[in-house]
Amino acid sequence: MDELIKEWLKTLIDGEIDTEKRTIANEHVWENGAANATEVSIHQTNIENHERYIEVLEEIKANYCK
Repeated sequence: MDELIKEWLKTLIDGEIDTEKRTIANEHVWENGAANATEVSIHQTNIENHERYIEVLEEIKANYCK
């Protein structure tokens, strides 16, 4: 893959990872303010999904942005 394309991809992935980290921080705020166990569970699931998404993005970055 062309080096310029690798850099564009890296920039795109890094931006998405930053966005996801902010989303996780917001989910923690919502989780802390949850009214009941069901709401807490929803936010915990969201956090887990966003964390997994970051892992996938990191894998893509490691494989394509060397």
